[in-house]
Amino acid sequence: MTLLAAALLAVATLAPADAADAPECASLDTCIAWFDANAQRLAGDGERLCELAQAQLPRFGQSARRALFERLDAAEPARRYAACALAGIGSPMLRAVFDYMVEHEAREERWSAAQDVIRRMGAAAAGMAATWQHIATDVQESPAPRIAALRAIEALGAQAATTRTAIDPLARDEDPEIREAARRAIGAIDGVAAATPS
Repeated sequence: MTLLAAALLAVATLAPADAADAPECASLDTCIAWFDANAQRLAGDGERLCELAQAQLPRFGQSARRALFERLDAAEPARRYAACALAGIGSPMLRAVFDYMVEHEAREERWSAAQDVIRRMGAAAAGMAATWQHIATDVQESPAPRIAALRAIEALGAQAATTRTAIDPLARDEDPEIREAARRAIGAIDGVAAATPS
């Protein structure tokens, strides 16, 4: 293959394609480059973008982690495809998603992206509810992981119903951020908007 032919093939791989065309993703770098180049164009069809990300990126597993977490910090739609791909990787990513939430304490847009990953994992993430409950209710723990645990429970919503009784007292915690996170989690479990802080 000539150098020119190879260059044309690389450009064709990265050029925006019809929404029905999925990237071949010969390597993680090629795959990420394709999604970066096409995410905006596919933003109007969020489900298709999510399907493509879940079909292509999870096979790179842990090696995709850094690139996908970098994109969680990006604006939509890159954030959406990264969240879908992380959710597609499944349980091995849950600890990393939680650590990401702790690391980005009090940054709503980043928590929102991490919560999207948890929501998309559904039942796979629901298995972590008891662990997150334990972290949230551990008064020896610093506030950042407790708040992150409550925000993770919030993302699970009704799937975390078993945590409801244990986290209820946290809605009256002396720390206002823990109180607010607990109210949000309880509201999500109950299927209603969180109560406004008093």
